[in-house]
Amino acid sequence: MKLLAKSEEPFYLQLLNFSCFAPHVIYVDVEHKTELLNFQKKVEKAFENILELKNTSPHEYAPHITVAFKDLKRPFFLRALAHYSQIRFERIFQVDVLTLLKHDGESWQIFNEFKLKTK
Repeated sequence: MKLLAKSEEPFYLQLLNFSCFAPHVIYVDVEHKTELLNFQKKVEKAFENILELKNTSPHEYAPHITVAFKDLKRPFFLRALAHYSQIRFERIFQVDVLTLLKHDGESWQIFNEFKLKTK
């Protein structure tokens, strides 16, 4: 992962508004930028080649930042979605590090970080 990260140029991403995976997930939508999609494919390939971890998910890659998940019950989900769908949200940030997360049974924790190519 370190070699992969060091070979990638940092890039900017835009977060734009809220969306959902009904009936339990509300998220901030992430721009489907070519640099991100290509980087994700390289990371997935590295996991497969180096760690023999193959992505078997039937779902396509959907870049997003989760705001609410399993603990959001359906009646509250509908109210929260109605609320967040009225909010305009926009941020731009630089992607300059690959962060690997590990779930500890309760939440996601940073397992390791790899800086992208520096000039």
